[in-house]
Amino acid sequence: MAKSLNNSQIRPKKILNRIFTEYKNDIKILKSQKLVHVKCAACGFNKNHLFLSKMKFNFVSCDRCNTIFLNPRPTEKSLELFYTHSKFMKIWSDIFKKSEKIRKEKIFKPRIKKIKKILQSYKIQNCNTLLEVGAGYGWFCQMAEQNHLAKKIIAVEPSPIFSNKCRTIKNIEVIESTIEKIDSKIQADVIVSFEVVSHIFDPKFFLKSSYSRLRPGGLLIFTIPNGEGIDLQILKENEDHFLPHIMTLFNPKSISHLLKKLHFRKIEISTPGLMDIHVIMNKLKDENLNTDNYPFFKFLLNHQNDEFIDELQLLIQKHKLSSHMFVVAQK
Repeated sequence: MAKSLNNSQIRPKKILNRIFTEYKNDIKILKSQKLVHVKCAACGFNKNHLFLSKMKFNFVSCDRCNTIFLNPRPTEKSLELFYTHSKFMKIWSDIFKKSEKIRKEKIFKPRIKKIKKILQSYKIQNCNTLLEVGAGYGWFCQMAEQNHLAKKIIAVEPSPIFSNKCRTIKNIEVIESTIEKIDSKIQADVIVSFEVVSHIFDPKFFLKSSYSRLRPGGLLIFTIPNGEGIDLQILKENEDHFLPHIMTLFNPKSISHLLKKLHFRKIEISTPGLMDIHVIMNKLKDENLNTDNYPFFKFLLNHQNDEFIDELQLLIQKHKLSSHMFVVAQK
């Protein structure tokens, strides 16, 4: 696997330039109902302080566990309307279409390989049922079926557009719903979910529902942003994770605390992100940010030492400071 990945490879710049113009209009959907106040999803603490404000929304940091979350936040109904009716989401669909080949090669193939190793390390040799929550276009399910990761593969996807895409894939079952609403009799050996948990109004309920639908010894494998990721902490309001449809940014300690509270017994957390340094450099280069405020990254821009950037990205991964977090939890 490459040590670093330039985010322009999977997020074509021409499309990204359109996306935030539409987003400014679409956030009206998120304000269609009165915003609601919430406690920290990780530890339940009710005291927090302002981390940053953006687009008239506040991201706060929990005074106990440092989880960053949107507070007050849109209602569940407003979020549902946003995901089904916003032009922003349709443009993201275009991004996925145009970057399908590179995403499969650079993200999904390594992901399949990694999950194979995880199943081996947990001695899950004959996986009967693998369930993906938020399956999108179904690329992971498709590649999981091709690689014989499980005898039965189920795509759980609430969007009619995406669930119909999944139905075009051979040999997988599709449930047009959410993990919280599917039949509790459905039991899986492995549940996977990629970049979903941070977008949900109540992530604790999502994780609790996942736990209840796992067989004893089963694995929950998911990816989420890391609120302590270096690009989030450095760029702050200029970072794209701080948008008002993203509800919660856990960190390695806080997500571990929540999973333990939900009775998961073995938890492994890594931050294997490939793009953190390139995200910062591209932001400085493309968005007219004052590079004098970021002297170290100004130096990187001026010298373009790819080997050093790769080694720096490895260091960030090692110390769990990448903004991409990979979590494995066993029931």
